[in-house]
Amino acid sequence: MTQHDNRDAGTGRYVSDEYAEQHPETTVRETRHDDSDLPPWATRKPYIDVRCSVCGADFEGDWGGPLLFETLVKARESFDEAAWVEEGDRLLCGRCDDQRWCEEHGHSWRRFDGQRPDGTDRTVWSCTRCSKTSLSDPAEVSR
Repeated sequence: MTQHDNRDAGTGRYVSDEYAEQHPETTVRETRHDDSDLPPWATRKPYIDVRCSVCGADFEGDWGGPLLFETLVKARESFDEAAWVEEGDRLLCGRCDDQRWCEEHGHSWRRFDGQRPDGTDRTVWSCTRCSKTSLSDPAEVSR
């Protein structure tokens, strides 16, 4: 909800709507927002700042800085493209959402064979979703 306050530009005192209409040249109209409509992962400043509820990462633009939104609707429109997920009153960045998915459904392992610097063979297992790694065959460990 948005509310407006009128102040006299000279004295800084609050004035009535009627006074503000009669003296528009000396009246400053301030806007106050009731933040009760915002979910816990959003902060209203002159803009809306968005962070991951789990790790606290900023919702970033291509340049590496936080994206700032004029409205909550515009912020939500950007989530799909960036692979962020709003889940109830939480917002998850792509990495935290992948970790949550793997915790609930299990990892999707891929085997990588290679050699150590000393020439011995080495096999590493990596989850294709959350990038967790294991030096042991996950199928053997889970038995």
